[in-house]
Amino acid sequence: MNASQAELEQVDDVGPVVAETIYRFVNEIRNVQLIGRLRGAGVRMEAEGPPPDRPEQIFAGQAIVVTGTLEAWTRDEIKELIEARGGRVTSSVSRKTAFVLTGSDPGSKREKAEMLGVRVVNEAAFAEMLV
Repeated sequence: MNASQAELEQVDDVGPVVAETIYRFVNEIRNVQLIGRLRGAGVRMEAEGPPPDRPEQIFAGQAIVVTGTLEAWTRDEIKELIEARGGRVTSSVSRKTAFVLTGSDPGSKREKAEMLGVRVVNEAAFAEMLV
């Protein structure tokens, strides 16, 4: 796999098959020519203006599981915090999970994380990561 395909896989919901498909598409000569014609016709391929301010991407490419009842944030708020910093919230624990954020009554997801050796953090530790 080349570097461009690996970068594509960092985008949410893009796995190795989709990354390869996109990479092949944008590197085929007829598609390069088509993109050139579209640009020549005035189609803008880039966003206008400077990129919006965004938090440091401390969770870039990481899968994070949230479990239990959180006191400081709602589920939607925690998902926004994680995604704004480059991570993605997943529903199941695996060896690819970066860490599990636990609130009260975390249940089996915490147990599975401990069994797999996945890092478990509480709300206070998570808040420290955001600083």
